[in-house]
Formats: sequence, C-alpha cells, structure tokens
Amino acid sequence: LTRDLLQARTKLVGGGAAPAVVARSGVTLDTLRRLVEEDSHTHGPLTGRSVEEFLVGEQYLGFRNFERVVTRVATSFQQIFNENTILPGTEGSNYRMLVEALLAAPEDEAAREALVSYVDDLGLWLAASVHAHRRAALRYFEVLKSELSEAALTKQKSISGLGFMVRAELWTRAQQYLARQSATLVEERLEAFAREEANAIVSGRRDGG
Repeated sequence: LTRDLLQARTKLVGGGAAPAVVARSGVTLDTLRRLVEEDSHTHGPLTGRSVEEFLVGEQYLGFRNFERVVTRVATSFQQIFNENTILPGTEGSNYRMLVEALLAAPEDEAAREALVSYVDDLGLWLAASVHAHRRAALRYFEVLKSELSEAALTKQKSISGLGFMVRAELWTRAQQYLARQSATLVEERLEAFAREEANAIVSGRRDGG
C-alpha cells in the first residue's frame, strides 16, 4: 500500500495528473469586464474556470438579478414604468454602469464611493419593499376603524331614538358603507398607502432617520 501511494504521488508531482486551475494576474478582472460588457448569461458556465473567476462571475450576475427585482419593486412604488434597470433617485445609474466606471478607473475614489452609495440605496429600497405593505395594512385598518366609528357614521346625519334603535341604524349605515367598497377600491387604497410608506422609509433613512 505504501509503495502504491508513493507511486501515485510520484505521478502527480511528475506531471502525470492534470494541473490545478490557478488564476493568473488580471484574469479575474478580464472575466468581470467581459461580464459587464455582455451583461447577460450568454458567457456560458463558469464552473470550469478558476475559483476566483467563478466566485466573482456568479456574484456579479447574482447581484444583477437581485438588483432587477429590487428595482422593479422600487419603480412600482414610484409609479415609474421603465424597462431599464434604473433605481429611483440614482440619476440613471445602475450596478453594471458603476462597475464599468470603476473598472475603467480602478483608483478613482469617487467611483468607489458611488458604487457603495448605490448598494446602500438598494438596501434602503429592499427594506422599504419588506415593510411598506405591512405598514400600509396597519394604516388601512386604522382608517377603516375611523370611518366605521359612530362619530363618522353620524357626521352627516345624527341618529335619535332609544339605544337599540341607534345601534340598529349604526349597523345599517356600516353595512351601507361596506357595500360601497370593492376589491378594486381596497387594493388601490392599500397600494397608495404602500407607496407613501415606502417613500417615507427611504427618505427617512437617507436623512438619517
């Protein structure tokens, strides 16, 4: 067994086995530049490349997919309909453009800061997309309680009579109010609240809130 192991080791050291894939200087950057230029999955699988190229490539493409999802949600909150991956409030830049600018000027501090700021903005919109709808639902619940309160139901026309007559009339008016509602109206109201909450979250975080 020892002799077999020694023979196997000799073959490996002597070149009998295929050499390990090692990243050469600049190869990883070249891969990233190519991915940025193509900005698609048409490059083919990276599994046969060095581990550095594989990780950098998959992280770039994965982040671009993440960016597209967050951007679609963010633009829907802003009611902006654009096929391009552009995050609201970022002056028309996206991750690919910012990476491309940094690759063109690797030592440019402003390019690095712009990329960091953009990633922070993506994080803000991700937080907004998670919390806005929950906050919108809570707001709608409070509005519904207010609009179905006795004060609201008797604002236009007061109710007179005995207690049970007042309660019966309040119930009738509440039913009439609910009958005027529809799934479309509720959805539109919730979406409006969600937009307001999302923009409030992003604005508050940007202002240090």
